[in-house]
Amino acid sequence: MLTSSVYLYPNKIDVFTLATSPIQERYRRVYNHNLKIYRSTDNRIDLQVRSADQKTVNVSGTTLVFNLMGAETQNLILQKDCLVDDETIGRLYVVLTESEVQNLEEGFYEFSLVQETRETINSTDYRVTSKRIVYFDSQYGGIGKLEVAGNLQGEASPSVVIDTFSRFIDYDSPINNPPSGTPPFNLPRPNYAQNAYTAEYSEYYTSNIVDGNPNLATVNSLHTFQFYFDNYDGEVVIQGSINPGASPAAGDWVDIDTVDPRADVYKNVTGKWNWLRIKHTPVSTNIGSVDKILYR
Repeated sequence: MLTSSVYLYPNKIDVFTLATSPIQERYRRVYNHNLKIYRSTDNRIDLQVRSADQKTVNVSGTTLVFNLMGAETQNLILQKDCLVDDETIGRLYVVLTESEVQNLEEGFYEFSLVQETRETINSTDYRVTSKRIVYFDSQYGGIGKLEVAGNLQGEASPSVVIDTFSRFIDYDSPINNPPSGTPPFNLPRPNYAQNAYTAEYSEYYTSNIVDGNPNLATVNSLHTFQFYFDNYDGEVVIQGSINPGASPAAGDWVDIDTVDPRADVYKNVTGKWNWLRIKHTPVSTNIGSVDKILYR
């Protein structure tokens, strides 16, 4: 039987106030381990404040401030007060929330801890009367390393914007007879002869094509289109092509589903398609527009 174990380890580090006198030499911590956090979740970091001889320290009456900085730029990214588990034995923690770390790029950062003594002015304001560095080892290292390792839930890819449309005249699809005095066309009429009267023939638009990612898709893959109409009146069709080339010809497209511009905000279609596009045909009285479509 294949099993996979998971662990709930505390993200904990010991920090030191080496200002105690005398400094005991029976224990010397050479270095501290790097911290590792992830996006899309809250990250709790537990802190244990100790003296140079490994005894816990009472931090009552002081506040530990956590500072997160860029490793190369030294720009201050985040600063927040640590919370208290038990201040009499120097046990504190800081929580880097999902919203605080969501926009951090993967890579290494630096962090520090400063112990402040504060004088209260009123219910919301205070004055810092003293600051003291908190070390991460007995070598007086005051800056630690923190790694943002990635997103536990994966990254959401941005939607593809479809907002470019090309206009075509379908001379083989008359809406009705040309008006009086205009000679009728001999159907079928070639599409290149667009200098003649066209107002009574079907005018349609096709969007830029989007990649359906057939290498990643299956026959049940879901494709979602979100539509932004502005008082548009006409026929809207989602089309697909399985042509392996990058420029499908006119005959390579098939209608997948129709969209009601008066009722549909989005449309889901399934299938494995090499290419997808939108075709819309406005009615002769249309005064609106298809502004854009978002695809994912």
